[in-house]
Amino acid sequence: MIVYPRLENHPYFSENLYNLIDSRELKAKQTPETKVIEQCKAAKSPIPRTMGYAHTSLKSPQDFLKKHSSQPQKLKKSQTERNKCVACQSRKNKSESSPPVSKYQDTVLPSTEDRRRNFIQENVLQVVKRPNTTPMKRIRDNRKGDPFVLEESGWVPKYSQKEDYGKTPSYIDRIKQNLKLSQEKFASYMTAKEPYDLPTELRKLMIEGLVKNLKILFNKYLTLPLHIETPAQKKRKIGLERKIDELQKDIDLIQRNEEILVLKE
Repeated sequence: MIVYPRLENHPYFSENLYNLIDSRELKAKQTPETKVIEQCKAAKSPIPRTMGYAHTSLKSPQDFLKKHSSQPQKLKKSQTERNKCVACQSRKNKSESSPPVSKYQDTVLPSTEDRRRNFIQENVLQVVKRPNTTPMKRIRDNRKGDPFVLEESGWVPKYSQKEDYGKTPSYIDRIKQNLKLSQEKFASYMTAKEPYDLPTELRKLMIEGLVKNLKILFNKYLTLPLHIETPAQKKRKIGLERKIDELQKDIDLIQRNEEILVLKE
C-alpha cells in the first residue's frame, strides 16, 4: 500500500480544476487600500502613541476658513462659454459684417468739469418755461382787514351768468311727460270699462268676512309656543304676522272710504 502525503501527488486527484488555472492569476491585485493597510501594519511599533504626533505641519494662511465659504457658490463660466452664449443671443448671419468695436483705450471719457450739473441754469430755464400764474382775487370787508377769497365770498355773479340760468332742467320736463302719459293711459282704461259703486250690503259683508278671517289668524298666532327654536316655527310665525297686517290694512281701507268704485270684468 502506497501512502501519498499530499493529494496533489496522487495520480487520480492530480487533475483538479485549480491545478489547471495559473497560480499567478489567483493572487489578489494590490489596491491603494491594501497598500495603506500593509504600510500601517509595518509601521506599528510595540509602544502605543497616546499623545499623537510630535511634529504636525500647520496650515498656511491661504487654507484658513474664509467668509461665505460654506455657502453654495455659482460656477464661474469660462470665456469660451460666454462667447458662445453671446453668439447664440445675437443670431446674426456669418455673411453680415458687424462694425468694429472700439477699444477701451480709444474711448474718450468726459472730464469732471463737463459732468458737473449746473443747477443755476436749470432753475432759470424752469422759471422761464413755467406758465404765468394769476393771483387769487381777495376782498377785505372788515375793519380788522381780514382777507377773503372773492370767488368764495358770493359777491361775484357766477351762477346768474350761466347759459342754463332761469331755464327748467331737462329731467323735470321728462317727469312731466311721463305723468301725462300715465294719466292718458288711465283715462283710456277707465272709459273702456265703466266702473260702478260698491253697494253698502256687499261692503258690510266684505268687512265681516275680513274680520272673521282676522280672528282665525289671531287665534292661530296665540297658539304658537312661547319659545320658538326651529326654523319651521319661525317661518310660520312670520307668515301669520304678514297675513294679519294685510287684513288689517284692507279693513281700514274699506272702513275709511265709503264710496268704492269697482270695474266691470
